[in-house]
Amino acid sequence: MASRIASRIPFIIAIALMASLVAYLNIPELQQSLGQNNGQKSKTKKAARATSVEVNEVVQTPFRDVIEAIGTASANEQVTILSRYAGLVESVNFSDGQLTKKGQVLATLRSDQEQAEVEELTANLAEARSQLKRLANLRRTNATSQSQLEEQQAKSAAISAQLDKAKAQLAELQITSPFDGMLGLRQVSPGALVSTSDTLTTLDDISVIKVDFTVPERDLTTVAIGQTIEATNVAYQGVAFNGKITSINPRLDVVTRAVQVRAEILNPKLQLRPGMLLNVLLQRSIENTIIIAESAIIPIEDKHYVFVAQDGQASRVEVQTGRRRPGQVEILSGLTPGQQVVVKGTIKLNDGSKIKIKNPNPSNDIKVAGSQL
Repeated sequence: MASRIASRIPFIIAIALMASLVAYLNIPELQQSLGQNNGQKSKTKKAARATSVEVNEVVQTPFRDVIEAIGTASANEQVTILSRYAGLVESVNFSDGQLTKKGQVLATLRSDQEQAEVEELTANLAEARSQLKRLANLRRTNATSQSQLEEQQAKSAAISAQLDKAKAQLAELQITSPFDGMLGLRQVSPGALVSTSDTLTTLDDISVIKVDFTVPERDLTTVAIGQTIEATNVAYQGVAFNGKITSINPRLDVVTRAVQVRAEILNPKLQLRPGMLLNVLLQRSIENTIIIAESAIIPIEDKHYVFVAQDGQASRVEVQTGRRRPGQVEILSGLTPGQQVVVKGTIKLNDGSKIKIKNPNPSNDIKVAGSQL
């Protein structure tokens, strides 16, 4: 009996060694299994933890569809004041930048010779008409011929025409304002000899300002006479000047494929000046639509999604986007007014994630899209 047990001892020892070896080899797998269980518990805890987010309420907002352009201001009427005749400047009757009325005398050229000619022709006409009257009386008694009477009539008419011409030339030596407006810088002084090409000053009617700008060919069908524009200039920060389109060029530029458009802006305070660079917003339409913050949009491949907050959870909803403005996106479908969309914290969310709203009383902070026309 003892001998049998003694003979089996090596076999028992071998089995014990084999069992120990198998257990040793399986320790990493047991550790990994335990680690996986701990990871799952950790994930469960993380899943249970709510993510802090900020939301905005979905509302319908006026969306102003506008075209942006750069325009150049010009005066309603503008001329360069020149002299029709060469001569010496006798007087200058205006100051730099002065407002003037139509017909006001701006400058006068020396007119001694023209004045003398007018006086001479006036005397000649008086004598010719007196002679015509005497011949007419003689003709009634047949004391003179009809031909002499007609000859004197022609002579009187010729002198009268010469006098009208001399008076017109004399009047043109007085340079007058052709319309109401603002004068430019004075370029002449009394006593100066001017020619017909010398500039005396400029005159601009800036009670109305014309704005010329171009619109791309693709937008041609959306532009019409009477549409409203808004213009701004760097000289007047925060001030908008409103006007209307008055004309559209029937021809497009063959190089830029753009059409020139002209609008007019009333300028009663004379703030706008010719030559100014204006930023123009052309309003095409105003629509009530859903606008949300661009930060709420999650693009995945060719689709767009947002997270809608409801009952402490975030639900991923597919939406169809439309037009865009800086920081804003139009939503064509997928959302309805009254819903709350996550605008901050979306990167940490999955469909069904628990959320904690940081702004429990959200208000839509989306302002009117487009310009303030």
